[in-house]
Amino acid sequence: MQIAIRNAIRSKVTREHWLEHYFDTHHCEKDKDCVVFTRERPTKNICGQKAFVKNVEALLRVTVMLLPVPMFWALYDQQGSKWVVQAVSMNSQITSSFSLLPDQMSTFNSILIMAFIPVFQLIIYPTVQKLGIHITPLRKMVVGGIFGSLAFVSCAIVQFRINQTLPNIPSTSTAFVSFVNLYDNCTLTLRSSNFPSRTIAFNKSLLDDKVSDVHEIYRIDVDNVENRNRTFEAIPMQSCGHSRAHFTIMLQGGRYYYGILSPYGFVYNEANLAKPTSGQEQSSVNINLLLPCSVLPETVEWGSCRNRLTTQVYSDGIALCRYKKNSPALCEPYEPSSFYAWSTKDAKSVANATFYTFKDVKIGTYGVYYIHYMNTTSGHHSSRRQITAVPMQGIVVNINGIGAVYSLTIQPANDAGTQYEKLMWNMHTVVPANDVSILWQVPQYIIITAAEILISITGLEFAYSQAAPALKSVVQAVWLLTVAFGDIIIIIIEVLDLFHNLATEMLIYAIVMLIVTFLFALLAIFYYEYVDFSKEQEHVLMESEAS
Repeated sequence: MQIAIRNAIRSKVTREHWLEHYFDTHHCEKDKDCVVFTRERPTKNICGQKAFVKNVEALLRVTVMLLPVPMFWALYDQQGSKWVVQAVSMNSQITSSFSLLPDQMSTFNSILIMAFIPVFQLIIYPTVQKLGIHITPLRKMVVGGIFGSLAFVSCAIVQFRINQTLPNIPSTSTAFVSFVNLYDNCTLTLRSSNFPSRTIAFNKSLLDDKVSDVHEIYRIDVDNVENRNRTFEAIPMQSCGHSRAHFTIMLQGGRYYYGILSPYGFVYNEANLAKPTSGQEQSSVNINLLLPCSVLPETVEWGSCRNRLTTQVYSDGIALCRYKKNSPALCEPYEPSSFYAWSTKDAKSVANATFYTFKDVKIGTYGVYYIHYMNTTSGHHSSRRQITAVPMQGIVVNINGIGAVYSLTIQPANDAGTQYEKLMWNMHTVVPANDVSILWQVPQYIIITAAEILISITGLEFAYSQAAPALKSVVQAVWLLTVAFGDIIIIIIEVLDLFHNLATEMLIYAIVMLIVTFLFALLAIFYYEYVDFSKEQEHVLMESEAS
């Protein structure tokens, strides 16, 4: 090829293919390969290099036809990245006892491709032929490209639906504020200047849920300096026997706050709006305790509550342990999916409350326990003998939704006095659970699998059949390079960080794939001609003998 390029630059003669300029300086009788080739054949005056050049010409034509293929592989590889990210934002529960995890969805591709191969070979292709449509490898690949584009249109449609259920995130100039009412059997009315009043029933909270079209939380513009210290008034119903309460919250933009309204005082904290991203059927949970040491069980006598007469609130270890009906009081630290612990490092005490950080917890039913580690600070490696676990009586928490953010608040029942057996709790939904079923991804997996049949299998067959016997290994290497270049395309896109909306990204991929498919179709129509190498070799040899 190097000689042909050099000769083509120097030559003033136009040849049918630029590779044929190789023969401008080629002398068959002096070329070692030609000499060997001539000795092996009984007929004389045959140039072996002429056949080889023709083979290379065919290889180059095949290579040109494969130039659009890397874009398909770039899209195909999204099954293991962007499509999994999409699935994490979906509801993976199929039934109450069966779920499909996000990274398990790709198994559909493996199953479908095994099912589709005989379907295409025995049903679809023969049916299309009977309709009078001549099927060629390049036509199959064009249809495959269209299918690949449609798969990402389907993905984009699903993502647009998911986006409608994702939580609103406060901008840098806005703060979100919600409240939880823990006044026993008492409805509260909230008032704040320049905002409409809100009514909160007992053990309820203000919600923000796009799916249910509920928008109760306060959205406060903190660019206005007067709003950065926002004062509220809580007005109980007259029959409750409680007085009005005034309180102030210091606000910052881009944050979500929740306030806890309780007879034991008002406290507020900042919530983390980030959904779990591991795709392991989890929701994010934090715990707020309004439990003075004086109301704890007598067996809880460690840390901040060694002195039971102190006015301090409990701020030591707690845990969520998977609830078991046969043995509800057991807490198994060595079972990571059944034991979620918070240590003193995860706690922040403010006034009469202790706020524990948000952690990802698998769906299920849990009891809440006071935890004391005797030999270690925290972790799943402790055995039951190394910890003291005291259950909070009557607290059984159901975490049903996947991808939600919950805030669990526990306080003494308002009529409990000093009787620790009576506790009350509230599970405030900061971010609702994923709503769109993961099964809506199945259509895009079906379409991309059909595209794989039409492009991957057909493309390799096309490249192999259109290569000369001596160059079949080379054309296989070229095919593998298309996969590598597809990966490089994705790496470049990820490094550039061009997209912040997954739906838009998928739609752009679909458009680009459609454009590439159109260019591929033009190449198939106006550029490529199929080669039969069994006849081509004979033709080349006859031309050589004639010359």
